[in-house]
Amino acid sequence: PASSSCSFSVQLLVPGGAADGDYSSASSTITSTLSDASFVTLPAIVANFSVDAAQVQLTKAYGTDPVGPGDTVSVDYTLTNLSSSKALTAIAFSDDLDAQLTGLAATSGAQANICGAGSSLSGTGTLTFAGGSLAAGASCSFSATLQVPGGSTASIYSGTTSTVSADASGLTVTGPAVASTLTVSAFELPSFAKSFADPALGPGGSTTLTYVITNNDSTTT
Repeated sequence: PASSSCSFSVQLLVPGGAADGDYSSASSTITSTLSDASFVTLPAIVANFSVDAAQVQLTKAYGTDPVGPGDTVSVDYTLTNLSSSKALTAIAFSDDLDAQLTGLAATSGAQANICGAGSSLSGTGTLTFAGGSLAAGASCSFSATLQVPGGSTASIYSGTTSTVSADASGLTVTGPAVASTLTVSAFELPSFAKSFADPALGPGGSTTLTYVITNNDSTTT
């Protein structure tokens, strides 16, 4: 009718092997017959869209850096679903710790249900994450404890995870590998602590706050 409009939608499937990039879609010309039998032709309409297979993002960070030979250190991972509309399942990646620093190994044991039901993180020299799931736009974080080899030489050690893979409604999507560095110090790192003599105080009370700095290295002043 006059001064009215209509809308309708069509679900499209992007081919699984489509290359990343910008694409355009053009309709045919639009034709119509008016009530007075006159004929109208409207120009074709062009709409643009982009394809990006990297729909999941991984970040990796060490809880302490630098570390000393023989220390433990946490490694923290965060996975993010970059899609605003598609949930991701079967998220997976691996991290070869031994390739970064020979003997670097996880000591925290296998972990379950850390990024969705059925997800897991396991391994020692190589950590393997599998079975993750994330709602659209969601993220999850998890950590593992690593043991730095006691005989490690002071240096900066670089490592790279695998790429991340996931399933989005039957299509395989990916995320880039993540590089990281871990610095091993030549000496045993000092420690720092503080404590209150009276941890429970009343209004107007006083106490002593003690700081302790310890040089844990037996050879370096």
